[in-house]
Amino acid sequence: MRVEPADDDEPDAQAELERAMTIVRRGSSQTVRTEDQLNRALLRHGIAPEVAAEAVARSRDAGIVDDSAYATAFAAERARKGHAWGRIRADLRQRGVPDAIIETARPGDGGDPDAAAFDVAIKRAGRMNGLEFETALRRLVGYLVRRGHHEGVAVKVARQALHHEREEQRAAER
Repeated sequence: MRVEPADDDEPDAQAELERAMTIVRRGSSQTVRTEDQLNRALLRHGIAPEVAAEAVARSRDAGIVDDSAYATAFAAERARKGHAWGRIRADLRQRGVPDAIIETARPGDGGDPDAAAFDVAIKRAGRMNGLEFETALRRLVGYLVRRGHHEGVAVKVARQALHHEREEQRAAER
């Protein structure tokens, strides 16, 4: 949707579009944003909806904003941090990424969710050596759940990871 101002409105419409593009450039210089985030930012700055849509379209054409690249990078980063796919999907939706793009951004093959949760739990369990078992379990389960792992899976793998970590610690002390 291109903004074609009427002859008498041309200077005002052009000035508003230039202002919108300045806002886009400033907003995108420090942080990568989605089209939806840019659109919302423009509307918050008082830019008319049709001008905001034009500025987002121009930004897409210029490569300033790319929801597909954003979603892929975001999903890969969050997966490395141990977030479950459900959490990643919800975070992308919150940022205004369309579902069709979200599904193409899914990292890896999906794998076994229990194994992925266990990998995260094992890494975190090593930091909980000085805590009582129940305290460590409660904190580890909370950590896994906040990353989007189902509570039942989180309890199971947290218990396994803590037992594994404490057995290794006891073996090392012998």
